[in-house]
Amino acid sequence: MQYGIGLVVEQWPSQDGHYPVAAYQAAFGLSLALQAAALVWFAMPWIRTFAHCVTEAAENGGPMLFARMGMMQATNQHKVEEFDPKQKRRHWGRRKLARDR
Repeated sequence: MQYGIGLVVEQWPSQDGHYPVAAYQAAFGLSLALQAAALVWFAMPWIRTFAHCVTEAAENGGPMLFARMGMMQATNQHKVEEFDPKQKRRHWGRRKLARDR
């Protein structure tokens, strides 16, 4: 990153050992544009999933609950659901028959 900014800044001639402000503005602007493009690239699967569910809700006359479900699917699409046996309460053996009381 730092090397790339240096390459862009070096395209301007130095004045009294310093580069002009425009050189730094161009370098940081290019860096910001590349980071924004990377953000869009990595967010595309989430955007596609959300857009698909919203479109389905709109085209099929479904409730906006489908859009909310699409939002939840998009945000949790890489989450692996794990079964936790400690959360399930067993009732076996807790109830007694009237004859055993």
